[in-house]
Amino acid sequence: MNHQPFEEWLLSDEDLTLEEERALQTHLEVCQECPQLNERWREVRAEIRRMPEVGPAPGFARRWQARLEAERIQKQRRQTWFLLLICGLGAIGLAIGGVYQRFGHFPSPIELVYGLMFSLTSGFELAGRISNFFTALIQAVPPIISLVLWIVISSTLLIWTLIWIISIWRLPIIKRSEQA
Repeated sequence: MNHQPFEEWLLSDEDLTLEEERALQTHLEVCQECPQLNERWREVRAEIRRMPEVGPAPGFARRWQARLEAERIQKQRRQTWFLLLICGLGAIGLAIGGVYQRFGHFPSPIELVYGLMFSLTSGFELAGRISNFFTALIQAVPPIISLVLWIVISSTLLIWTLIWIISIWRLPIIKRSEQA
């Protein structure tokens, strides 16, 4: 005997239409298995209703949030290491490309040392020129600008620099508190 859709109707919590209800009652009078299924299902539902509701264990939410936070930190660390790896590989690639462009081929170690020494010497020479420029500027400007104005300008630049450093330092903390 075909028990569909009657088994579904018996096990479902949905309301049946009048026509479906009549068809189900007719089937229950004729079928020998479906009334037993209906009775057992009623017993199961009654047993489920008698069982007390079980809540989560004490501290579940706190442990769950701590685990989520730990997973978030672990993911952030993995992403940081991945980014550092990519940046490192990119820097190595740029260095290799720069060496190849500078020499037109991959140089011997002596050529590399010579190129490094030349770059360092050029950098120190540039730093010396910049230092000489600012020294000459500082020696020429004081007669024009008073000492008080110099202190105000220097203090203002120092305060702006400190504000910038603190804002960069606090930015990740603010983002973390917004995500929570």
